[in-house]
Amino acid sequence: EPQAEFYNGVYTGELISCDPHPESDTMAVAKFDLGDLGVKQIIFAQKHVVEIGEILPIAIAGANLKSGIEINNSEIRGVKSEGMICDNSEMGMKNESLLRFPANTPLGQSLDQIIEACADTLIDIDNKSLTHRPDLMGHRGFAREFASIFDADLMLPEPLVAMPKDLPNVVSVDVQTAHCRRFCAIRVENITVESSNHNDIIRLESLGIRAISNLVDITNLIMLGYGQPMHVFDADKIEGDLIVRQAKVGETLIALDGEEYTLTEKDTVVADQQKVLSIAGIMGGAHSGVTKETKNIVFESANWDPVAVRKSSARLGLRSDSSMRYEKSLDPEMNKRAVFAATERLLELCPDAIITSPLCDEYPRPIESV
Repeated sequence: EPQAEFYNGVYTGELISCDPHPESDTMAVAKFDLGDLGVKQIIFAQKHVVEIGEILPIAIAGANLKSGIEINNSEIRGVKSEGMICDNSEMGMKNESLLRFPANTPLGQSLDQIIEACADTLIDIDNKSLTHRPDLMGHRGFAREFASIFDADLMLPEPLVAMPKDLPNVVSVDVQTAHCRRFCAIRVENITVESSNHNDIIRLESLGIRAISNLVDITNLIMLGYGQPMHVFDADKIEGDLIVRQAKVGETLIALDGEEYTLTEKDTVVADQQKVLSIAGIMGGAHSGVTKETKNIVFESANWDPVAVRKSSARLGLRSDSSMRYEKSLDPEMNKRAVFAATERLLELCPDAIITSPLCDEYPRPIESV
């Protein structure tokens, strides 16, 4: 599925003027400089706050967007409009924000010219007959499969993280349940939470995952690449050591989907010394998740008993991309790789970030390779 056709009618344009629509209190009449394509007049409802001088995606007549919208010149209450400001939802994304470009971005460039992922080709594989194989729920697993089928060379680079010495912190985890097969975690500080770069946003959205922030997007890209789910905690919201245990009857958690779930002793949780932080293998809690104010985080990648995850997911009526993978029994050897891969990517995106703990690796009953 070539993607360029969905983006080659959307161009970078600089907002040079913006005035109220003479016949509407909710619309504005703006002019955008699209470089060699000239100045275009656009009427838009003020869904997003935009400022003079910003460079935004502008869809002009002839564009056929991924959402199914076709762009034509039109007249809105007697005023000509030569296109539209194209927000993410109109480009077929789950994220409803607006791509904003740096001040030095060339004007009049189509998105497939300046964002690599917009010119990508998606390969959609019908995996229904193979869904009992969790190794095929990540790109690396399929690469390995293809290399085997076609007797091709396989290049799967390992993450490279230079671990500092004399680290000031330790991520301590007390594993109290056999439902946790392995638990890996690392602490990283001095990070900045912001939107991901455009390539990561487009890649995630092309794979059906809503882009949220650079931290959350890293964990989702690792899950899609390695087939190994991850979670990221705001480290400053963790009170004391981490505890992996069975929930207490009547404990509740407001999850990242905004719903409150009442737990039983059959549900496995990650907690601190005061509260539940996440439902193991299914979904994290809202109160320990990252926000724009987050400065220090803990990356976690664990391996959970598939039957326990499946039963909790069914009882709670809560199925996630993570539970869908865990319930099929994942390889615990992926946990350490996933944490290091996420850390490597974070250090690339946030050059001021620093690792402040050794890798925590609780692996009470290692599986022997055969």
